Amino acid sequence: MASEADSSDTDSKKDAVRPRSSVRRRIFRYLCWCGALAIILFGISNLWLWSSWGTGAVESELKKRTGQEWEIGSMSWSPWNGISLYNTRMLQPKELRDQLDQPVMAVQKIRVRPYWRQLARGQVRPHSVEIDSPELTVSVEMLAAIASRSAGFNGQKPTSSLQTPKPPATQPPAADPDKPTPENTPTPQKKPSTKPAPRAPVAEKKNSPQALPVHLKITNAKFRLVSTSKQLDIIHMDGFDYDHALLGEDTEGTIKIGSVQLPG
Repeated sequence: MASEADSSDTDSKKDAVRPRSSVRRRIFRYLCWCGALAIILFGISNLWLWSSWGTGAVESELKKRTGQEWEIGSMSWSPWNGISLYNTRMLQPKELRDQLDQPVMAVQKIRVRPYWRQLARGQVRPHSVEIDSPELTVSVEMLAAIASRSAGFNGQKPTSSLQTPKPPATQPPAADPDKPTPENTPTPQKKPSTKPAPRAPVAEKKNSPQALPVHLKITNAKFRLVSTSKQLDIIHMDGFDYDHALLGEDTEGTIKIGSVQLPG
């Protein structure tokens, strides 16, 4: 009898342990499936960014915003490095491509780290922007075209000198002397009210949300200001470094210029 009681106790203990182990196995399998699904989605998204469809979508969006054609070599993203663009170029206007071979901007690598919490809410807020080895080649003719275009947008449209004729003024009918007029009828005097005038509601002061800091870092930049009509380099700057926070609280930064060349 004692052995039968001991065997029944061990069976009951095994039955109590089995549900717990099965729940743990289910949780472990669920976590493994979630991890595998996240890895698959991460790989598919990076493959799309590397493909011509991903770069073409970003190039068309940049063209809408800037009005210039763009070329992007490849892109990638990761939760720890953000979004990276490689071999990015903004081409010269079509009118200047025959005279100027260099693009307006050529960057080896651009890395943008967003605020992931704001991005999950649908708000795109960059946390840091790193631009590695950008080369800018700007022509005086392009700046003049942009200035004239902006001046045309700000110009006022000429107003028409033609005015519509005003309708003739109608004379009021002659008043009957026998009928009382509103001027002759006495107006009843109103008693002054003893109720105090209501106070205007005090507007509540709303604290504006503090701007999130954006850290900008530019490394080894080159800048050229040229004149295509005269085939002349007006300004040539090399070795420009910039490291500073654009928004947020006041912080210290560094600006470094390697060399500046002027004609003459």
